[in-house]
Amino acid sequence: MKKKALRKNIRQEIIQSIGRFISIFSLIALGVFAYVGLNVSGADMRATAAQYVTTYNLADIVVQSTFGLEEADRKILNDVDGVDHIEYGYLKDTVFKESQKTVKVFSLPEEVSTFEVVEGRLPEKSGEIILDALLRKVHKVGDTVTFTKELGVPDSDNVKKTEYTVVGFANSPEYLTVMLRGQSQVGSGETAGFASIMAEDFDMDVNAYAKLRLTNTLTIDPFSQKYDDSVATTVATIENAMVDRPRIRLESIKADAEVDIRDAEQKILDGRTAIAENKQKLVDAEQQILDGESQLVTGRSDLNQQIAEGTAKLGSAETELVSARTQLDAAQAVFSENEKLLVENEAKFAEGVAAIASARGDVEGAKEQLAAKEVELVIMKK
Repeated sequence: MKKKALRKNIRQEIIQSIGRFISIFSLIALGVFAYVGLNVSGADMRATAAQYVTTYNLADIVVQSTFGLEEADRKILNDVDGVDHIEYGYLKDTVFKESQKTVKVFSLPEEVSTFEVVEGRLPEKSGEIILDALLRKVHKVGDTVTFTKELGVPDSDNVKKTEYTVVGFANSPEYLTVMLRGQSQVGSGETAGFASIMAEDFDMDVNAYAKLRLTNTLTIDPFSQKYDDSVATTVATIENAMVDRPRIRLESIKADAEVDIRDAEQKILDGRTAIAENKQKLVDAEQQILDGESQLVTGRSDLNQQIAEGTAKLGSAETELVSARTQLDAAQAVFSENEKLLVENEAKFAEGVAAIASARGDVEGAKEQLAAKEVELVIMKK
């Protein structure tokens, strides 16, 4: 009887508030559908993601060092058990001059964490670059991008070239979110995307990172606890193997820095010595300048004195020259007058000589006449 009464009461309640019953029923049904959909969708999404990371061989572990991976680090990583493949690469952050976008530039991957090309192709030679698909809004295939620093200065640090030709756009399995690309120490501080160039375009002595693909994870669901445990075990092994490497690398860096410091201190000492020598040379040069200026003043004074004396002598000589010219002119006048008198006297002398010659002829004639007369007189006396 009690069950019948309860059922009758429930039916009456539903009939009296049918609208509320339908609303509650609909909400419950919607919640059930959402729960079932999420369960099914999650499995499908995980399967799709697993296929994606498997297709592009997403790295299980990435080992990265601020100061790079030396040969000793590479040896440790190469000796880790359970590694199917390990790939070393280079990395740098830069700013594109054309779009002012901050990007992380990787060396082109070969087998681990390869790219999904969505437009164009992968770089095939030096000077080519492939960009994050997110950057298609500001760049296109065929564009030239220039690596710069914050102030627009060409960023040639760790790369052999600063200009690259865009040959394609790609997605990376390492970036599963649509927008987030991490942070950067250059530019705005926020990374707008990634880029990749040939390894030969980098100019680095050590690798920036190592990407590891583990053997025991190749057939495991990457979203399973088993996968996480397997990766965690290998990570612990790597950390234990490299536990002393930070200290050793720090000591190496300090040793190199101390050598550089000693060299710099020696250069400073040499520079100070050179400065002291140059200061003495400067003092000597200043003294030479002062001596030269004194000699110049003395020489100028002597020169002025000589010029004054020469000017006085020149004036006296000019006076003497004028007087001599006057005397010469007077003598020339006297000479001309005497020359004229000489000419006249020579004429008179010539006339006198002619007169004497004529007189001499007359005397000779007279002597002859006298002789004839004397002869005649003698004859007459006889």
